[in-house]
This record gives sequence, structure tokens and C-alpha cells, in this order.
Amino acid sequence: MNVMGFIIPPLAIALVVFLITFLVSLTITYLVFRVLYSVGKRATAMTKNDLDDRLLESSEDPIKLFLVLLSLFIATTVAFPYLTFETLTPAKVFVFLLIFNVAFLLDRLARAFIEWYSEEIAPKTKSKLDDEFLPLARKLLRFIIYTFALLIGAGYLGIEITPLLTGLGIAGLAVALALQDSLSNFFAGINITVDRPVKPGDYIEIEGGISGTVEDIGWRTTKIKTWDGNVIFIPNKRLAESIILNWHAPNQKYVLSFTIGASYEDDVDTVMTVIKEVIEEVKKKFSKEVDTKAETTVRVDKLDNYAIVYKGFIKLRNYSARFTVLSEIYRLLYYKFKEHNITIPYPIQHIVLEKGGKK
Repeated sequence: MNVMGFIIPPLAIALVVFLITFLVSLTITYLVFRVLYSVGKRATAMTKNDLDDRLLESSEDPIKLFLVLLSLFIATTVAFPYLTFETLTPAKVFVFLLIFNVAFLLDRLARAFIEWYSEEIAPKTKSKLDDEFLPLARKLLRFIIYTFALLIGAGYLGIEITPLLTGLGIAGLAVALALQDSLSNFFAGINITVDRPVKPGDYIEIEGGISGTVEDIGWRTTKIKTWDGNVIFIPNKRLAESIILNWHAPNQKYVLSFTIGASYEDDVDTVMTVIKEVIEEVKKKFSKEVDTKAETTVRVDKLDNYAIVYKGFIKLRNYSARFTVLSEIYRLLYYKFKEHNITIPYPIQHIVLEKGGKK
């Protein structure tokens, strides 16, 4: 009974103090936030963005957590004024938790700022670099904030940081060696994103004959969709080391050339006129894919063994439309040549047989 009588009163006092402090904290929180929101609304009326509102809202949970920690610290201190565990005291534990609460506050503020920037500023910029780096910046900031909080907190509690850093360095080296390929692809992905030889939406061709539209640049691989609908995942390191032909650089426009042969017996000017008519028809039919304002160009390319070869040019708005447009060009050329009695020759080999011979 003596033991219970000794234990229950401090616990009862701690519980009562904690409940009273907690209720007071809630009241203060309500009053403080009423004032902050009223001030924030007035400030928002004078500003053109809602960044201040976002920052105010993001700080609500860390402040509430601080009040709970403060209530617990006060209750513990009042109930157990001489409570210690080796070198730990309630004050040290409170400061240690307060350090992480500050980190929590900084993390929430950083997230609010990045979300505001991605929604309000990034869409208005011409470059897409900020859109692609904001998620990475968010993760890096969170890692840095909590890492510093851990180091500061450990130092405050008297934990030697140097062995910890040394251990982390050795562990980091071991992890880096084990994940060498993954890290190489990760940093290669960052280099691709920064240097921007390619970006999502570009039609590219790399060494080995792989070609297609870049759909996504991840941290390990780049996703490419080929013209036939298949998806290829290329390690970022290989892509960064490859020679890349970007059909969308410096812009997406592409001059498509094609050749067609006609007989030597057909009039050259007539053939060129027919080819130009075909190009004009294709322009009208594919006005979205073809630059209709570009000049229609046809020329004699060469005098081949069995035909006169003509070359035509048509300017596309997008390289990926070349298959559809080229198919329609050749289809119309076949019927137009047939309509104007223009012959499309094919290789013919003449064999001459001589009668008789030496005996």
C-alpha cells in the first residue's frame, strides 16, 4: 500500500496536469489560428498568390504537435521533478523531439512551397526542367532535413557523431558498390534530364536501330514506344553513352523525301507536274500532319539504267506521321501515273543469243 500510495499521486498529478495543459493548448491553438487566418486572409487580399495560405495551413500540424509535446513535458516535469535515466532527462528528451518537430515543420513548408510552385509557376515557364525536377527536389529536401535533424539530435544527446558518420560512410560505400549499376543509371537519368538531349514526346533513333517515341525518363530506365506499338526499356546509362538522332530537335518539323521512277519515253515535265499534284492532294488530306504552307518541290534525281528517277519533298509537322503520309503518296502516284499513262518501269535484262559459232 505504501508503494502504491507513493506511485499513484504523481501519476494522478501528471495526468491532471497533462489534461489541463492539453485543453489549454487546444484553446490557444484555436485562438492563435483564428488570428493567423484573419491576418492571412487580409494578406492574401493584397497578394496575387496563395503561397501564404499554403504555408499557414502546412504549419498547423507541427504547431499542434509542439503543443502536445510541451504539454507532456510540463506534466512529466511537475509529476516527476527528479526523473532521470542515466544521462537522459525530460528536458533533453523534449529538446530532442523538438528538433524533429522543427524538421517536420520545415518539411511541411518545403512541400507547400514546391506544390505551389508546381501548380502556379511551373506551367507558365517555357522550360519543362522544373516540372521534371520538382519531385526529385522534394525527396532530396526531405532527406537532407531529417538527416540534419538526426545528426543535431544525436549530438545534443551526447552521442558521438564521428563513429556514426564513419559507419554510415562504410555502409554507404558497400551499398554503392552493390548498387553500382543502379546508381550509374540513376545519375545518367539526371544527366539526361539536365542536358536534355531527349525529352518525353521526342521521336529518337539510337545505335542498334532502336527508334521510337520517348514516353518517360525514369530513374533507372527510359521508356520508348516504337512505331508498331511495342515498348522498349533502355537503361539510362546505355542511352547516355549512345549516339542519339533526335528527329524532334531543334523542332518537330521534318522534310520527307521520296523517289519514284518513270520511263524514258514519258515527258519529264508531265511526270513532274503529276507528282506535284499528288503532293498537293496529300497536303489537303493531311493538313494536320503536313505543313501546307511549305513549297512543293519536285526534281529529277538521276538518270538510272532503266528509268528516270524523280525526287519529291513534303514537309511534315511531326516525324512520326511519315509512314501514313508516305503510304498515301505512293498510293496516289500509282493511280495518277496509271491515269496519265505514265509507265513505272522495272529492271529488265536483255539476253542476246547468237546463232552458230566456231567449230
